[in-house]
Amino acid sequence: IGVARRILEGMLLQSNTKHLTHEVLTTLMAEVVAILNARPLIPVSTDPDNPSILTPAMILTQKMMSVTTPPGDFDHKDLHKNQWKQVQCLAERFWKRWRQEYLVTLQKRHKWTDDKPTIQVDDVVL
Repeated sequence: IGVARRILEGMLLQSNTKHLTHEVLTTLMAEVVAILNARPLIPVSTDPDNPSILTPAMILTQKMMSVTTPPGDFDHKDLHKNQWKQVQCLAERFWKRWRQEYLVTLQKRHKWTDDKPTIQVDDVVL
């Protein structure tokens, strides 16, 4: 997707992200793939009886998205807090730009874009 590439290029070409380790970059790409696979494939319905949204992740896994805790016990010394924070910060920046540049284009706001005739004398108004 061109929008995702443009966002990633803008983020990764900044001076403060030039020293990413392989692990950080790999984890960031996994986060980005998860964000992209969670995007809706069809316009989002406002019908409360149809709450599920079809996404690529649902097609790939053939089930509804559910986040589970990874198995295993993690010791604090095993966790690389600074790298994890860096990945989370970059993923959050990607999500914000993705939401602003792509997701808003999926559902048009017809109420504000349709030209309506102005009210005339003898028109019935509510």
